[in-house]
Amino acid sequence: MRRISFLILLAIGLGGAQDLTPPQISSYSANPNPFSPNGDGIADSTQIQFALSEPAYVWIWESTSGTYLVSGTYFLSGFHTLTWDGSGLSEGPHLLLFAAVDPAGNASDTASLTVVIDTTPPMITNVSFVPNPFSPDDNGIEDYCQIQFTVTGTHDPDYDQYFPPNRIGMLTVFRDSISQQQIFVPDHVPELPPFPVYLYVTVLYTNMTSNLTLNFVDWASEVVQVVIPPGAQGASFRVGDLTNKISSISVWANPLTVGDSAVVALYAFTGNAAVEIFDSLGNKVLNANLWPKFHGDGTYFILWGPGPIPDGLYNVKITVEDEAYNTDLETGEVIANSIPTTVSEVYADPPKISPQNQDFLFDAANVHFTISEAARVTVRIYNSPTHFDSLHLVRTLLENQWLEGGPHALPFDGRNDAGQILAQDSDSTYTIVVSAVDPLTGDMANAVAQIEIDNLPPPA
Repeated sequence: MRRISFLILLAIGLGGAQDLTPPQISSYSANPNPFSPNGDGIADSTQIQFALSEPAYVWIWESTSGTYLVSGTYFLSGFHTLTWDGSGLSEGPHLLLFAAVDPAGNASDTASLTVVIDTTPPMITNVSFVPNPFSPDDNGIEDYCQIQFTVTGTHDPDYDQYFPPNRIGMLTVFRDSISQQQIFVPDHVPELPPFPVYLYVTVLYTNMTSNLTLNFVDWASEVVQVVIPPGAQGASFRVGDLTNKISSISVWANPLTVGDSAVVALYAFTGNAAVEIFDSLGNKVLNANLWPKFHGDGTYFILWGPGPIPDGLYNVKITVEDEAYNTDLETGEVIANSIPTTVSEVYADPPKISPQNQDFLFDAANVHFTISEAARVTVRIYNSPTHFDSLHLVRTLLENQWLEGGPHALPFDGRNDAGQILAQDSDSTYTIVVSAVDPLTGDMANAVAQIEIDNLPPPA
């Protein structure tokens, strides 16, 4: 501050008409506040604003480090804006000091503004998708997938006392036969953290004959109304929307009826969350902004469903931001599967063959089957009606091949995988097993049928 003292002495030495009115610094603010100088292109700097009552030399500096934003810079009267990136300073609150000296040497009072640097992103944990797969076919069974996650770190931990489960304060409104009264009792001094926050109110007690309308003033001087219906005890109501941050508590109630009264608690929060869902082609099929229910740190969920949602694999993107626009992102996959893969109409035509005599009569058969949708299909034949393992496997007609949904047929010549005729000089029944793997879930559907191989010659 040596330069300030020098300018005062210089101005006194110049003589002339005596000016004893010091300059006034007002309307000082930072936007955004907090800000996050982490190089991500979002809120990397903040705009420091202030107003001067007259032309003056201005000093603005960070109190702990002594870092100057401006030092003895001459400004005209009116509003001014500076860009500050917080270079070299640590995370947390920083006190900016403002001082001004006019050309006559009159010094202003020192003004102060707390600006918060926060580059630590919030955190998303405990992500779950239940059930997964789900079947959004509106039949009342697993029609919805619940997407749930937990959020922490949506505000600077230096100000935990201002955020849930802690409250901002309590407002009581009532009207008796004489007058209407409203009393706000803050839980903290100062009432709010040194940066704008969102608010919601929770009704602790109500004895209203009609709606209670509360009026709040946001940081842009806009009046935001909260309408609370009678009998809403225990309910919570948001103050405004994403544009209505609050920097000071200025609230009043619309006129009440004699005998009306209510008590509400005020809570602060910052940040927001969103859930987006994309199909396999990258098309966004859901964009759920959680603002209507968001309240800062906590656990959230949305229900996706029922239908119509086409079967398929969907990518889920969960994004959370804090008060300084730092973000965290988690992704996952959800399977919608209303039509599971099924195998039906399995049979051999003809159901009995006699390949040994090679008389061109019933020497082979066609194995028929139908699959409900495109899938990978395996068709095997076993020499047991119950044991479908490698010890009893005699022929593989199809191995894990992709087939479109619908009816299919495969030829079977009555031979094993080595090309030998089965049931030589005998009569035996074999089991056909058709397996289809659901392309979405990996679940396997099976269906069976029998075919008889009769190589016994007719009796003489």
